[in-house]
Amino acid sequence: MPDDTDNWFCVDADTGDIFSLGNHGDFEAAEDTAQSLGLNSVWTFGEKTARHWQQQLSRHLKTIDSTFLPG
Repeated sequence: MPDDTDNWFCVDADTGDIFSLGNHGDFEAAEDTAQSLGLNSVWTFGEKTARHWQQQLSRHLKTIDSTFLPG
């Protein structure tokens, strides 16, 4: 999924945490920032992808929550 923004994120392989890499013009610049921060990036992605995953996770978590609510 191509990104149409310059805000980039990465998932660190060592911790599993998501880090904001800031505003960059392209993937390579974002990767360079991850490396300079000492991150072991397993996935680097832009804001469009982040928002897509945010929507998907929110939808699925609501489904899970409603499935397990008493009543």
